[in-house]
Amino acid sequence: MTINITLFIQVIHFFIAYFIISKLLLNPAVRIIKDEELIEADLHSSILKKQFKIDEVVNKKKVIELKNIEEFLNIKPNIEIDFKEKISWSTIKPIPISTDLLETISKDISTYIIKKVKNLE
Repeated sequence: MTINITLFIQVIHFFIAYFIISKLLLNPAVRIIKDEELIEADLHSSILKKQFKIDEVVNKKKVIELKNIEEFLNIKPNIEIDFKEKISWSTIKPIPISTDLLETISKDISTYIIKKVKNLE
């Protein structure tokens, strides 16, 4: 195997092509990829910060809501019952209703119930 000048020219061309490709094409592409990774990391960290703030606000609202519920449940109405007259059955008198009115009321109630039951299907 003889080494001639074309082999040296091919080696020089290879290194020139390698230099051109690595410096002019690959380095900018790698720089762009690294910049995008930094931007993505910044976005991810800002998302985590905002999510943490949202969680804090939600937790504060839950605590306030629980305190309000607790205060509401602890409120006891102040009811004082003072009847001047005691109610007895002798003072309660039935209201006179005619049988026609009772029949119409019962029909109305039964048709209403039938409609509601049919709507359940």
